[in-house]
Amino acid sequence: MRSIAMKTIISCYIKTIAPVHIGCGEIYEPTSFIINENKQELIAFDRLTFAATLTNPEKQTLKQICLKGNIGSIVALNNFIRNKHVDGQSVALCKGFLTHYQQKIRDLNPNNEKEIIKEFNRFEISRTAWCQKDHRPYIPGSAMKGAIRTAYLNAIQFKQKLKKKKMPNSWKKIITLSKIGI
Repeated sequence: MRSIAMKTIISCYIKTIAPVHIGCGEIYEPTSFIINENKQELIAFDRLTFAATLTNPEKQTLKQICLKGNIGSIVALNNFIRNKHVDGQSVALCKGFLTHYQQKIRDLNPNNEKEIIKEFNRFEISRTAWCQKDHRPYIPGSAMKGAIRTAYLNAIQFKQKLKKKKMPNSWKKIITLSKIGI
């Protein structure tokens, strides 16, 4: 296989016309963010930095919550953090997410373990791919390459006016095209 040198670097600016989520395989952990309902934001924070900002009485309260070691302590911990000022990375929320949070998570009863487990297991928030340096979301090159490849192959298919009946044989052409690095 021979390598092909790139002759020109093209800088592109892409503006999406619809919401896009390209995940990175990470999720927001329930104990590493709070929801600021007034600003409609999720604030992701570093737990160690947060703990360092607590006063000694607050640290003792946090310690007591953690020592309970039961499912209800997750709700108590969430409530404790929510009532403190937290610095971190802000992410804007849509109203639907905020409504879901208010109905399902915010007011959970710490004594109803079955409900806590059910709701927290369903309340997984996937992270969008993001740049570590400035925390801005970005579209990885692999996603762009896949999108461009798909558009190119769709254009070829449209140009050749392939019919659904011919699709099984058409895959040979598509596979051959993919071998040239598209």
